[in-house]
Amino acid sequence: MTDGYIEDAKAASRNGTIETTNSAIIRSIEFAPDFEHFYLFILDPELRVLTVEYYSKDFEKIWRREFENTEK
Repeated sequence: MTDGYIEDAKAASRNGTIETTNSAIIRSIEFAPDFEHFYLFILDPELRVLTVEYYSKDFEKIWRREFENTEK
């Protein structure tokens, strides 16, 4: 099974990796068990920062957390 990933309009993707000018940012999406919410994971391997955002099904951001010194 493959994970969902997000490709923005300013970048070209290769297997879920967003190629930008400075780094390869990995964005993925995962539904919560209740299927009413979802998580957005944004990993910047160059900065070693993982951002986790939690949204409602109406695309309202409920919370956001950043974790430093993370690895792929």
